[in-house]
Amino acid sequence: MDRDEVEVGQGQISDILGIGKAAEKLAPAAIKVAEALQGVIAIVSEPATLYLSHRAEGAANRHEVLADAKAVLSIDQMHASDPAMAASIKARLLATETRRETNIANGKRKAFAIAEGMPAGQAYRDIDPDFVQEWIEGVKDISSEELQNVWAELLAKAPSLPNGRVSKPAVELLKQFDANVVRMFSEFLRYVSLVGWPSTSLTQPFSPFGVTVDVELLLDMGLIEPITVAGIKIPWLGFVQQTPRSSNYGLPLQPTINVFRLKARAHEIANAISEDFPIDHPNLEELRRSYIVNIAGDRHWDLSVGAKQNEFGYVIFGVGNNADTAANLDEINIVIQSDQSLSSQSKNILSQFAESRRLKLASPVFKEPVT
Repeated sequence: MDRDEVEVGQGQISDILGIGKAAEKLAPAAIKVAEALQGVIAIVSEPATLYLSHRAEGAANRHEVLADAKAVLSIDQMHASDPAMAASIKARLLATETRRETNIANGKRKAFAIAEGMPAGQAYRDIDPDFVQEWIEGVKDISSEELQNVWAELLAKAPSLPNGRVSKPAVELLKQFDANVVRMFSEFLRYVSLVGWPSTSLTQPFSPFGVTVDVELLLDMGLIEPITVAGIKIPWLGFVQQTPRSSNYGLPLQPTINVFRLKARAHEIANAISEDFPIDHPNLEELRRSYIVNIAGDRHWDLSVGAKQNEFGYVIFGVGNNADTAANLDEINIVIQSDQSLSSQSKNILSQFAESRRLKLASPVFKEPVT
């Protein structure tokens, strides 16, 4: 098969991706992907039989392919007395390798398309050759469209990563993903973008909005971990910080919120494969209002919300001094210390929250900022 070769930098890049595009016209990130793939992936359009026989030596970087080729040559000898068995084994082996090469082809073309859309104005590193090999081994048995997209993102983004790759533990973690895990992982990232920090109690009410996060699955996969924090940041409203209170016995008490965060390797994968999710949920305002309701109602603690544009403007969710009264949501008061600093959307959300819970909404009340 003829392949156009165009000089790029100090080396040669063949049209191994089958796109028919001159290499010097490629985006910088796409050039890095092409350079990384050059020489380690055989031409997919060749028949599997030719791949196994004539291309085995050229594909030496895929050591198991050589083993497969040797196996093909020895099958007839091993099963000389049973030609039908030999034919069946060879057919299965060729079918497996054909499927694998198709998966690799799909993954590399997706990766190239993603890399073509990456910014041209930044520096890109060479992709770690060991990572390329790990990527091939990972993607070869992936037929799921959703999983192929994830692996493609991983390769395409590799030139922009500090070491030209994600870590080997992160690759091994990704190998455990199935299509359902990919969906739940993506939904977790989408939830964080739409609302804020998730917890078991704060994600459950949102299934009517089409946002469903299987927290247990993500925990079992080792993608997230529970942490206890004194405050959480909600970008669309401000900073939610639980305020210290005293118990009935006069002892100081620092209330906390239990939430989940990505573990280190999952965070690495997320950084490599995801962009900021667009805030385009059709019921976003209602979704966010429900989030506030569940924060206040589930925790039964004082919460203070720092407004975006004014560090002296706060919204306070107060439940009084007696912890025993906290369980009764009707006793919660919302005090806006400076409504001038709140966006109109935030005011609307808080007003609806107060109205739905028959709560007192005092605004504005100017006091010293809560610390």
